[in-house]
Amino acid sequence: MSGSIGIDIQYLTHSAFLCETDRRWLLLDFGRVPSRPACCVPDLTGLAKSGKPILVFSSHDHADHFDPDVKHWCDRTPGCRFLAGDFSRTAGATIRLEADQDRSIDDFRVMTVRATDKGVAAILQLPEINLYFGGDHAIWDDLDEFRVPYVDSMGTLAGYGVRPDVAFIPVSTSDGWQEDALIEGCRLAMTRLDPKGVVPMHAFGYESFYESFASKVADLPIPVAPIRENGDRFRFDGESFRKIPSSRG
Repeated sequence: MSGSIGIDIQYLTHSAFLCETDRRWLLLDFGRVPSRPACCVPDLTGLAKSGKPILVFSSHDHADHFDPDVKHWCDRTPGCRFLAGDFSRTAGATIRLEADQDRSIDDFRVMTVRATDKGVAAILQLPEINLYFGGDHAIWDDLDEFRVPYVDSMGTLAGYGVRPDVAFIPVSTSDGWQEDALIEGCRLAMTRLDPKGVVPMHAFGYESFYESFASKVADLPIPVAPIRENGDRFRFDGESFRKIPSSRG
């Protein structure tokens, strides 16, 4: 991809995001938990009426990353495509992504690796932007069962030669921990994949971890989205994140 980029990103709690580019909507890892305020519930009807195609991605079927109601909605909505990370049989608009795939779908390319918890992490090479989405892929604890496959996977993804414009990376556990090993994995992803910008995720209500993560990688020349609250919205232009003021009172 060449030229300037532009993507609007809204944080919908935990690992869920609604993104808009000039070509499409992307709904990423929208799960049925945790509970979310009204500002973090996407207007699916409005998306369907927008005229843009919709790409829904669920890295795996844990409840905090997958909502079957959204999948069923996508299956019956024209212009919607659902990517299921190694957990769903193909039906309707759904495409199952196996681990360690490099495949073309519609107008984009997907490169996957097996996550260290469940499902896949993936690089999405879209005509307008390249995204890395980590799902539940991390060095969750200081154990070789996490570290060895994670390190190998970063080598695999880097080998494709597709630099992400934005990387969505889990920076804490769902039960409130931000271990040194987990940060080690985040730093490895940032150095091997060399994204232009990073969006931290996977806080499950511990949003203060996003700020602490940013401080722990401040020596790396990669901007981090300053997420502080549910519903925060940003625009990334390839160089910096700019907060978009909320339209809600």
